[in-house]
Amino acid sequence: MTAARDFGAMLEFGSWGARLLLVLFVVVHTMIALSSLPSAESTWPSLVALVLVCSAAVVSIHPAPAKLGLWRTLVIVAAVVASTVVVCTQLPLTGPISYAAWYLGADTFLLMLLAVRGRIGWAWAGFALMGAITLGWVAWSGRGVLDSLELVARHAATLFIGSLVAVMLRRTARRIARFHAIEERRATDEAVARASLDERRTRIARVEAIARPMLETIASGRPLDAAERDECRVIEATLRDSVRARLLSTTTLDAAVIGARRRGVAVTLLDDRATPLTDFDGERMSEWVTDKLESTLTGTAVVRLLPAGRASLATVVVEDGTEPSVHHLRCEGEPAPGAG
Repeated sequence: MTAARDFGAMLEFGSWGARLLLVLFVVVHTMIALSSLPSAESTWPSLVALVLVCSAAVVSIHPAPAKLGLWRTLVIVAAVVASTVVVCTQLPLTGPISYAAWYLGADTFLLMLLAVRGRIGWAWAGFALMGAITLGWVAWSGRGVLDSLELVARHAATLFIGSLVAVMLRRTARRIARFHAIEERRATDEAVARASLDERRTRIARVEAIARPMLETIASGRPLDAAERDECRVIEATLRDSVRARLLSTTTLDAAVIGARRRGVAVTLLDDRATPLTDFDGERMSEWVTDKLESTLTGTAVVRLLPAGRASLATVVVEDGTEPSVHHLRCEGEPAPGAG
């Protein structure tokens, strides 16, 4: 899991909590904007600004990736600038401003969300534009510097705190991402180790089943007769198959190969496939090769597992003193009939 995904999960954009925050934002600022209308020269600029601010709030909590996209960022900054321009024109030239400058709190909250969404630079650029427009209005209206500082400074502190929160959240998200990566690597290593151990145990069990009776006979110290020496050669060939033809060396096929070799058939296994077989193909191949080997009574049999991507999954070439026959197991459908 990446840090961005962890960060997005922490903030839960698009959740019911985020929607509730949006509703509260709209309700509160609608009430404040409407209460400021009596002191404004005209009502429509404040209403237009309210629509802009509420629309930008919807964009800001959209369940997009944690870092807000550029076009959404530009929409929010544009809404901040536009709402500042239209409301500034309606601020009273004398007396207390009070809630008439409601746009500053609303726009600062939007910029704070922008900072939390990974656009701290754009948030401060938007604040600079908002502050410049407001200070320009102060200079034009003739109000004192203290009025302008009071309007802008406290909102700068709010955005500064929001930016700090954004930085801390992202650091926390990176730590979470590192922790998840470590946990995933550990889980993967443990799974690989378990699979390797299971494979080792399976192979040991197979070797024991094939070779243990003969090893116990050899360990007894008595001389081996001709049949037992032939059995040793069969066991040795089977154990070699488990190394050079792993996909063809299965419990089912071992029995068929050992049986054919005991009948005097020279069996050669060739594994040219680099990728494992599916369970379905593995069962099909084992049953098909077993059938071909059990029907071979003498001569030689060469079993080859073909590379992935071929039309055939495997082939068996049988030479029993007559004309050689080649059998194909197709990757799909029934195996093709043997060709003489």
